[in-house]
Amino acid sequence: MNTWGGFLSRVRAELDDTGGVTTWSDEVLFYWLTDALADYSLHNPLRKTTDLTDKTGASYDLPVDLVAIDLVETPQGTFLKKRETRPNVRFRASSNRPHRYWVVDGKLVLEKETEEAVSLAYRAIHPSPSSHSDNTFSITVPQRDIELLSLYVRAKAYSRMRGGQANLDRFALGSGDRDDNPVTPEVESLMKEYRMKIAERYSGGVIVLHRS
Repeated sequence: MNTWGGFLSRVRAELDDTGGVTTWSDEVLFYWLTDALADYSLHNPLRKTTDLTDKTGASYDLPVDLVAIDLVETPQGTFLKKRETRPNVRFRASSNRPHRYWVVDGKLVLEKETEEAVSLAYRAIHPSPSSHSDNTFSITVPQRDIELLSLYVRAKAYSRMRGGQANLDRFALGSGDRDDNPVTPEVESLMKEYRMKIAERYSGGVIVLHRS
């Protein structure tokens, strides 16, 4: 099982930052992990289901960790179709019960109000620890992809180092070229490796076609 404490130890070892006085604080590495989880979740999100209960009329609040909607059911076992907008076509709601849904300002809207339960199947962001000291928090990313999170965090660390290098006298006006930064290749290499491995594992997909 992957924990935040275990991941932190791995990243520090890979950054060679395990001495008595460390370069990177637990707090900043924690923030970079949350960034890594948010980016990773765009490619391999969690799959969740929930019942929507917080509603105003036909409008329902969506989960805060939502990345994309897969299915909407109401009543249970009856799947709604996402409403597609087309230019110069007037939308007409069904007369008896909702058949379609759409999303406006972070809310799920049905074409008709209903008292039936509304179930949502969706893709979600992998959760982050509550704080940098929550060492026992379990990371939900598969073991094989912990490497991707580490690549992202280390790229962030080298990017911070590059920013510090840019403040040296060699980059003062007339004394050097800001493209001549010794840390730039490290940043670009790690982030490129992260993107490449994401593409290898999670690019592409299947488009499902259906007829009414």
